[in-house]
Amino acid sequence: MGELPMKFVCSGGGDQFNNSSNGILNVSTGSGTTFNARHMSFVSSSSSISTIDRKLSLLRHTNPKADKAAIEHENGPHLPICSNWIFSHPRFVAWRDEPNSQLLWIKGGSGTGKTMLLVGVVNKLLLGVANGQKKHGDKKEIEEGAEGRGYIGAYFFCQRNDTNDSKLPHATTVLKGLIYLLVLQKDFLKDHLDSFSIPESSDQDPNSVFILSEILKNILLDLEKSRVYLIVDAINAVEEGLEQLLAHIKYIFETCSNVHWLVSSYDSSLLRKYLGSEGSISNAEQNIQHLELTPETISPAIDSYITSKLTSSLYPWLEHNSPLQAQLQLKISEITPRNFLYTSLLLSELTLENATTALSTIITIPSNLSTMSLRAQTCKLLDHAYSHVESFKNNLRRQDYNLLHAALFVYKSAISVAKRHIPRYDRGLIRAYSGIAECFREMSHARKYKADEKIAYVNEAESYIGKALRMAKQIGDERRARRAMFDRAVVRARRVLVEVKIVNEKEKGKERLRERVELAAKLRKAKRKLRRYREVMVRESQKYGDWADTWLEQLSKELGESGNE
Repeated sequence: MGELPMKFVCSGGGDQFNNSSNGILNVSTGSGTTFNARHMSFVSSSSSISTIDRKLSLLRHTNPKADKAAIEHENGPHLPICSNWIFSHPRFVAWRDEPNSQLLWIKGGSGTGKTMLLVGVVNKLLLGVANGQKKHGDKKEIEEGAEGRGYIGAYFFCQRNDTNDSKLPHATTVLKGLIYLLVLQKDFLKDHLDSFSIPESSDQDPNSVFILSEILKNILLDLEKSRVYLIVDAINAVEEGLEQLLAHIKYIFETCSNVHWLVSSYDSSLLRKYLGSEGSISNAEQNIQHLELTPETISPAIDSYITSKLTSSLYPWLEHNSPLQAQLQLKISEITPRNFLYTSLLLSELTLENATTALSTIITIPSNLSTMSLRAQTCKLLDHAYSHVESFKNNLRRQDYNLLHAALFVYKSAISVAKRHIPRYDRGLIRAYSGIAECFREMSHARKYKADEKIAYVNEAESYIGKALRMAKQIGDERRARRAMFDRAVVRARRVLVEVKIVNEKEKGKERLRERVELAAKLRKAKRKLRRYREVMVRESQKYGDWADTWLEQLSKELGESGNE
């Protein structure tokens, strides 16, 4: 901070001051000294951030703890019963406990549960989390497990790094994440950050991988009296610099005997080049272990996963129905490929069913992962579209009809994806058609539209409900057919109410009287239909009864009747 017109300096004993400006200084002494000065400032030393802290902030640009939390948020809380098996597997035990077992490569195809398995390893081995609960809540998360047990660790999840507009990570991102977590645990390790200039991005320095690798190696050498576990998930997802990263990993575990690496990935020729092949002599010499996630390896964990999900609150209709739960468990285990991703997608579909339709729905679900993934993409689009509709409904006073237009666009995208299925994803199409109908029906309430425009929206709504009803009947889905007939009754009630408003706005005369007589007949017919479907749907949920009652009251009001009689 630069000097302003006045400064004061105090040294030695007694009251001392120096006013060197043209300002006014008043001093009053008594039991204490007080003063008032115009144009006064204090000269202080610079408060700039230290070099170490600045370099630490460059490392923190990627935060492995946040990435791991995001994975658990997206996939649901980690279930220890799905990963506990690995802690007794001979190859994992050897990697964890034996000094000469320095690298474990866990490999498996898509959906074999590699990422969530490593979440389980990080939770239990490094963070001290047992059965979903931390052991020492008053300490920092990273210190609760590894350091408390006499070792130290760091981790990085490659497929959940969003620091560069959701691009897959560069090798430097992985190294920064590992260094950041290690330095976070031991303050004295920060001294190593002064050894090199840390690049802000990989584009700034072609030697960035080497620089960060050297920093990491020096840190690990400084921890030579501690065992260090470094865990990298989905290392094959590294977009640039993968071969450099693998070479440095190999160099580090050859140089630092206290370091134990655990990496997961698909099988690939590039990884075999550095990590060897199963059972090779070079692997034994280099202390490398392999663990492949085959259907046989993960099958018991998948069965535990199914049991855990079916007994959760996701399926309230199974809560007091043990026989059906057992049937579903058996059926899913019989038809489901031994694959976590497929099983998760199947169980997600069941949340839309009930006790009477669950078993029949399972039979219609495709048995291959690629088709199931396409189906999941459709469901994700449908959920996204419905979130727009929900946002609109939650703030009706604002009447942001742009949300409904956004929902229509996403619903139509879902239809496009659903039609690419082999076989076609009919239930997804039914849901999309019903969603579009709901959007058009809501649009018919907009004050900015004229009556004829509102009628046009109602007609669009009925057209899409008709598509949903025909498809539901075609595939023999009685529940969705009943829902479509209920929705159609609601839309027809809406149309009659709009028509009443149009007639009421006309001038009095014989034509208006005749139209009102015709509309009264339509109102009674709409009321009968809606009451009939209300009685059918209320057996599934009271929400349908409440929704129908809202419309029945409006119809009764126009007929001059009380309530929905």
